[in-house]
Amino acid sequence: MKKRNSKFFCTGLLLSLLMTVMLVFSGCGGEPETLEDYVNSNEEVQEQIDSLTSASAGGSGMTVEINGNTVEYIYQYSQTFDEATAEQMKAQFESYMDSVSSTFTGIGDTLEEESGISGITVKVSYLNGDGSEIYSAEY
Repeated sequence: MKKRNSKFFCTGLLLSLLMTVMLVFSGCGGEPETLEDYVNSNEEVQEQIDSLTSASAGGSGMTVEINGNTVEYIYQYSQTFDEATAEQMKAQFESYMDSVSSTFTGIGDTLEEESGISGITVKVSYLNGDGSEIYSAEY
């Protein structure tokens, strides 16, 4: 995989994350117990998340899952890479994601501030075409 494609893909991830943070809390009212409760009780937010997920069609698909207080962005490649390539990709993801970890921590902090819910984490996962994990991290 070319380094340029990896940076482009990761930049897209960051933009998607920031968009979702803004969408989830526009018009936020009340104080739900968990982020999942908030999303499940708000049809508009659910539609915005679904829209973001469907807009990611292409060489890889993105889904957003909210379980408890964890927002997980799951990117799955349509192609299945061999083990050696997946290991190289993992090393690239580790390096790049370490350099932007403060962005993900900031997203979690913003979600906590806007929602009044503490303990929110952001998880980012990259999956191979066969569903096996290439890289995953929590912030």
